[in-house]
Amino acid sequence: MSKKKKKSALWKNLLILLVTIIIVLLVSEVIFRIVFSIKHRGDWFRKEHDLDEYLTHVYNDSFRPGIEKYSFDKEDNVFRIAVIGDSFTDALVEGPVTALDYNLSPAIYPIYLEFILDHSFDDYEYEVYNFGVSGSLTLDQYFVLKEFAMDYNPDFVIVQTADNDLDYRMFNLDPFEYCDINASFSEKTLYLLCKNWKLFGYLYPNLVRKFGLYDGYYYNNDYYINYINRNNPVNVRCYVTSIYRLNSLLEEKEIPNLVFFIDPPNGNRTFFNEIFSSAGFEYVVTNHNLHGNYPSFLASDGFHYNANGNLILAKDIFNYMLMNEMIPSCENYDCTSKLIEVKV
Repeated sequence: MSKKKKKSALWKNLLILLVTIIIVLLVSEVIFRIVFSIKHRGDWFRKEHDLDEYLTHVYNDSFRPGIEKYSFDKEDNVFRIAVIGDSFTDALVEGPVTALDYNLSPAIYPIYLEFILDHSFDDYEYEVYNFGVSGSLTLDQYFVLKEFAMDYNPDFVIVQTADNDLDYRMFNLDPFEYCDINASFSEKTLYLLCKNWKLFGYLYPNLVRKFGLYDGYYYNNDYYINYINRNNPVNVRCYVTSIYRLNSLLEEKEIPNLVFFIDPPNGNRTFFNEIFSSAGFEYVVTNHNLHGNYPSFLASDGFHYNANGNLILAKDIFNYMLMNEMIPSCENYDCTSKLIEVKV
């Protein structure tokens, strides 16, 4: 074979190889787009509306009529607790109230917590105001706390959180607009690559973990990596930024607080504890792992808690607040004598 023919055959083979690579990438991209279009299922309100519209939506769809019963005024002997959270607080409950000594409606943990506090102490009147919003992310809860809950002059704030931020619904949010991130050129490039090139968006976090390409924002945590696989890595930075903003608001207002985790199925408690503690939250607690061990406490969707599960949450929070003397009655009572046995 002449040199000319060899050169021609080489170029032909290279062209075939290039076309094959392009076809493989295109087919892979189509597959990933189909898979991600199924997984990133939530067409969530927040990503399509500005903040004012979102807060109006929250007020109309989540807070009324409950919020209309709340009072802006507060007597001296009232200790008011504001609870912010997602659907576990908002909340979904089903099933018979078989394990309760009292029948309350709605059968959700803020209602139970108020009842238990009020019937355990007579020196203060305890009020628990519920500002839960189903599907909310941490930054949404920040806005709810800032724009709504603070108006009611709470003495204490409970932050209930799960894993909405790292679930699929966050995928399409613009983190630079949503979280006001001042990103570098490389971060914006990374964001665009992960957002628009699905195959790259899937492979990137795995390359990070394997080769140590990026060591920030808990990338060494398997649970975190698992969620980055569902999201753009810059969106996950948005999550971390949201936690810091929430803590900064509470510190600015000098309001004591605790962060209460709903333990997600197969969740990593260490990850959540570390990420909130690093943001400055002092009291971080997780509840009994009802998901993994006690299905009788779950609603029919297998994820949220029924009435009995909500009572367990209320008792867990109550005991934690007493053990850390977070309520004023601990100045007049031996709070350890008021702890409630939690049977699961």
